[in-house]
Amino acid sequence: MNKPARPAAAVSSSLLKEIRTIRTSLLSDALGKGGAMDHDMHCLSANCRMAGPAVTVRVHTADILMVGITLSHCLKGSVLVIDGQGELNTALWGEVTTLAARLKGLQGVVIDGAIRDLDKIRRDKLPVFARGVVPNAGGVQYPGELQIPV
Repeated sequence: MNKPARPAAAVSSSLLKEIRTIRTSLLSDALGKGGAMDHDMHCLSANCRMAGPAVTVRVHTADILMVGITLSHCLKGSVLVIDGQGELNTALWGEVTTLAARLKGLQGVVIDGAIRDLDKIRRDKLPVFARGVVPNAGGVQYPGELQIPV
C-alpha cells in the first residue's frame, strides 16, 4: 500500500462542521430513519461528536495488522471505521492508536469489535466507538480489505 487511504467522497469542511452540530436522531431521520450504528456500539471516549468521510477496513478476526497500516495512511479529517466482525475477546484499538489517530487529525474511530486501555481512552477527546472492552491484544499476521462497505 503506497498511497494514503482516501475517503470515499470529499465533503467540504463547512458542511462537516454544520453536521457536527445536528443531533444524531435528526440525522437518522434525514437518512430515512436509518444510517445509525447498532444499539450496542458505545462511545467510550470523552468526546462523542464526529463527522467526516469514512476510511474503512475489514480485518481478520482478532488481528490488528491492517488497523495499523490503515491508520498510517488515513488522511486528516477522516473517520476510521474498523470492521472487526464483532469480535469481543481481542482488542483492535487502544491507547497508542488513539494517540496516533488524534495526532494525525482523524475525526474519530468506529470499531465493530473491542478496545483496550479504557482508562486512557475515556479521557481522550478523540471520539472512539466500540462494542466492548477487553485487555487482550490482537495478532499481526493477516491481511484485510480496505475501502469496502462495512
